[in-house]
Amino acid sequence: MYDAAFWLRIQRSVLVGQKSMREVAREEGISRNTVRKILRTGKPRPYKRCSVAHTVMGDHNEYLMKLLSLRRDGERQNVTAIYHQLKTLRGYEGSYSSVRRAVRSICLDETIWGVALDHILGLRRADAIAFLRETTNIQRLRGSEAFPSDGFRRRAETPLIRLQYGNDAGRRAIGWLLEVLSSRSGDEEPNEQMRQLTDLAQITQRMRTGDLRDRKKALAVLAKVQGIPGAVTCKFLGLNRHTYLVYNRAYGEGGADNLFTRQRRRSRKSEDRTLCENVFSVLHEPPSAYGLNRTSWRMEDLAEVLSVKGTPACLAVIREITKKAGYKWRKARIVLTSSDPEYAVKLAKLQHILRNLRPDEAFFSVDEFGPFAVKTKPGRVLAPPGKAPSVDQWQKSRGCLILTAALELSENQVAHFYSLKKDTDEMIKMLRLLADQYQGYSRIFLSWDAASWHMSKKLLGTVEAHNRDAKSGRCPMVELVPLPAGAQFLNVIESVFSGMARAIIHNSSYETADAAVRAIDRYFAERNAHFRANPKRAGNKIWGLEREPPVFSPSHNCKDPAYR
Repeated sequence: MYDAAFWLRIQRSVLVGQKSMREVAREEGISRNTVRKILRTGKPRPYKRCSVAHTVMGDHNEYLMKLLSLRRDGERQNVTAIYHQLKTLRGYEGSYSSVRRAVRSICLDETIWGVALDHILGLRRADAIAFLRETTNIQRLRGSEAFPSDGFRRRAETPLIRLQYGNDAGRRAIGWLLEVLSSRSGDEEPNEQMRQLTDLAQITQRMRTGDLRDRKKALAVLAKVQGIPGAVTCKFLGLNRHTYLVYNRAYGEGGADNLFTRQRRRSRKSEDRTLCENVFSVLHEPPSAYGLNRTSWRMEDLAEVLSVKGTPACLAVIREITKKAGYKWRKARIVLTSSDPEYAVKLAKLQHILRNLRPDEAFFSVDEFGPFAVKTKPGRVLAPPGKAPSVDQWQKSRGCLILTAALELSENQVAHFYSLKKDTDEMIKMLRLLADQYQGYSRIFLSWDAASWHMSKKLLGTVEAHNRDAKSGRCPMVELVPLPAGAQFLNVIESVFSGMARAIIHNSSYETADAAVRAIDRYFAERNAHFRANPKRAGNKIWGLEREPPVFSPSHNCKDPAYR
C-alpha cells in the first residue's frame, strides 16, 4: 500500500480517467476507503523503521565501508564475519542486527541493478539512487503487482543482495527478472525465446493479475525458457528446488492450463477408511480384550491399541473420527433391554414389512393401557408461588379402566375400546374390530409384545380360521408380527399412550369412570381427525431409516450414539 507507482495509478484513474471510486476499488481489489485515503493524502507516507544502526555504529561506519569494498573486490565476507571483525578489532558493542541493517543500507545505495532501475521507475539514475536511499522497501521499488506480501519481499531481498556482487550472468539474470516483474503494460515485444511459448499471453496475464502462487509459477516457467539457472530463480522467488521442478514439469506435460490448475487437497488422515474401520472395530470390543484393566475406553488406550494394530493415530485424529460419527461422552442410564435371542431376526422382519408395505395393506401396533384407577392423579402443574401441589396417598377409587388400542402406522389412526381384563378374548375382539374397519384391504399386520395372551393357542387358531374365510375375499388376511421379548420400546403405541396420559390423566380428578372414558374418547377422536387432515405416518424410528448400509461389518455403528 506504500507503492508510489500504485498511488499514482489510482489517482490518474479517478482524476484523469474519470472513473468512479467504486469501479477503481473493484479493479484494484481494495476498499473505497483506501481509494479516498489515496486521493486525500496525495503521496504515500511509508512506515520507516527507527534505524539505530548508524547511531550505534558511531565511528565504525568508515571501517565498515572499507570491509565492504574488500568484499566487492572478491574477498567473500558475510555479515556475520563483518560483525565479528568489528567486535574484535574495533571494540563494537552493538548488536548483530544493527550491523546487518547498516550493511543492507550501504549495499542498496550502490544501485546494483543498473539499467533495470531506469526501466522500473522511469527515473533518471540520480533520482533512482535518491529513491533507494529514502526506503529499503523493495516492494515499493518493484511495484505492488510483484510482491504484495512483506514476507515474500524479505525472502526475495536477501538473494538479491547476495547476488549483487556475483558474476555478470547472475547480475543479468536478476536484471531480467526485475524487468519482467516491473512491466506495467503488454506492449513489450517478446524475444526469440518467449516466442516459443504457445500460451505466452496466458502466462503473462497470470503473472500480472494472478495471485501470489500463480505469479511464482509463471515467472518460474519464463525464467527457464529465458535460460536463467534454476538456482537463481529459486533464490529470487523464494522457491524450493523441488517446487521449481514441479512447476516446469507441469507446464511441460499440459501447458499453461495444467500449470495453473489447482491441485486437489490431500485427504485428511481422519478420512482414511481403514483407520476409521479399525477405530470402530476396537470401540465395539471391551478394553479387557486387549489386555487393559479397564471397563471403558480412553483416547490414550485407543491410540495405543491402534498403534499395535498397524494404524497409528494421534488423539486429535481419533477425536475427530468419533465426533464425526456422533460419539459423545455420556453417562449411562438404565433402559429397557431385550433378552430375546432372536431379537435381530424379529426386528429385521418387522422393518422388512414396513419398508415394503403396499397401499392396500395396514400395519397395527397393539397394546393395553392399564388397569388404572379413576381418582385424583399427581403430575406436573403450573403452580403459583408459595403453593406446593399435593395428592392424598390414600383415596377411594371411583372406578377402574383398561384401554385396549391399536395404532395404524401408515395413516396414524387409533382404534380403541375398553376391557374388563387382559386376556385372549380381548385380542380376538380387537382382531375382529380391525378386520371389519379395514375390509377393503388385502392384508393387515398385528404387532404386539410377547405377553402370554398375545400368542395363545386360542388366538392362533382364531387367526387361522379367519384367514381361511378371508380367501373368499370377504375380509383381509391377518398376519401376526410379534415383537422381541422385553422390547416394549419398539411398540409405537406406547408413545401414544404416554401422550394421552400426560394430556388427560395426569393432574386429573374425574368424578366417575364414565367421565374419564369420555375424555379418552374425545382425545383419540381429535387425534385421528388431526392426522386425517395432516397425514403423517408413525414409527419413523423402526420404519427403515438405517444409519448404515444393510451390510454386516464389525465397524458399523447402526445404533444412534445418542440413544438412551
